[in-house]
Amino acid sequence: MTPHLLVDYQRVPLIFPAGNVRITFDRFLSTGLYRKDLWDSNSALHPVFDDGQLIMEVKYDRFLPDFIRSAIRYPGLSPFAVSKYVQCAGICRRQSWEDQV
Repeated sequence: MTPHLLVDYQRVPLIFPAGNVRITFDRFLSTGLYRKDLWDSNSALHPVFDDGQLIMEVKYDRFLPDFIRSAIRYPGLSPFAVSKYVQCAGICRRQSWEDQV
């Protein structure tokens, strides 16, 4: 079994102990189709999002503290599910010029 899709991003994690709240910001989401070597700096990566866009993920076990709940309820924002893999696969399907090795 060999990888066929690379999902690359930078993660900024935040942890709040009360309620075991974990907030992550995943930025610079990029992908490479049929890229074999994860550490090859010569391999091209294709950005998935426009500059400044990121994915914020909020997880908690027992409860979400009120100050965090109010901070993430921002006018114009609405929660939705995002799969980084699906986002990257969509980019790779549009890059049909890449060779399948």
